[in-house]
Amino acid sequence: MTETLKTLQEKMEAAALALDFEEAKRCRDMISLIRSGATAKEAGQADLSGLDRQQPGAMGLGTSQQRYSPPPGWKPPPKPDFMTSGPSRDRRQKIRAKMSGEKNDERVRDAVRALLASRPAGGTICPSEVARALTCNALWREAMPTVHAAIDRLLNEGAVYLSWKGQPLKERSGPYRVGSQPVDTP
Repeated sequence: MTETLKTLQEKMEAAALALDFEEAKRCRDMISLIRSGATAKEAGQADLSGLDRQQPGAMGLGTSQQRYSPPPGWKPPPKPDFMTSGPSRDRRQKIRAKMSGEKNDERVRDAVRALLASRPAGGTICPSEVARALTCNALWREAMPTVHAAIDRLLNEGAVYLSWKGQPLKERSGPYRVGSQPVDTP
């Protein structure tokens, strides 16, 4: 097999010197087939007429992959407009309206109590956990104003305590966690 590669290499170089580029191309393709695992007999019988090499300049910069050329008549799909994609303003307003009201305030209070009860003693919850539990993770941010208001009422009643990074908070401001027991300060 090495002799075959060696003789094919010599034939290819001789054909290139004689300016017989078709023969040089045939020898080069046979060498390539043999190196990829074909026997000398298989490489000699292979029909190489359908093999087309890449044309110079047909590759992108720094790659061995040919450039993609779309089929005739193809148009790229429109890019999404990030200012208008996602839930519409009307849908968000409907969710906010649906979340407001005394009935939902009681649902939020129940969710806060249930989540706190599922934690070990002294454990806390994030208000977004309550919103996610109420909305099944769909548009939970729209439920946050209702959750904050219900937690404020629970705080005023003394049913919950607020903290952030282990420090107690007297009122809700910035990020906070909700607990059923007051935080002990060191």
